[in-house]
Amino acid sequence: MTVSLTAQESEQIFEDILCNCISMGYIAGYGIELQYDSNTYIKERDTLNRTLEYTTPTYEDVLMAMLRSGHKLIIKDIEGDGDYDSIISLHDIHTKIQNAPVSLLLECINGEGDVITYDVVLQHMLYGEVIFG
Repeated sequence: MTVSLTAQESEQIFEDILCNCISMGYIAGYGIELQYDSNTYIKERDTLNRTLEYTTPTYEDVLMAMLRSGHKLIIKDIEGDGDYDSIISLHDIHTKIQNAPVSLLLECINGEGDVITYDVVLQHMLYGEVIFG
């Protein structure tokens, strides 16, 4: 069984991945980390600050804005030889999140996912399979 996610569903799942696996440092245990251009981050943050009247953008909001503006995020293998380096674009999010097992995607969509769920979805998106854990 396969599932077709809308762009909005894929982006929401990835934002949840950012919150659960990346912002909280979960993936650091695998010797990988998220990297991005800090100047781009500041520019996107400042843009969001001007557009959001009543709230301050979160770290995840800024990263998603970077992706929506055509920038990429980098997963860097800091403990290995770069075997697990990966680049994430908005197109990747729209097309590769669907590589995860359907049962896990349904957990994400239904708000029932936990850090393990999002971790497995992220690894399927990046590597096509679970490498770590």
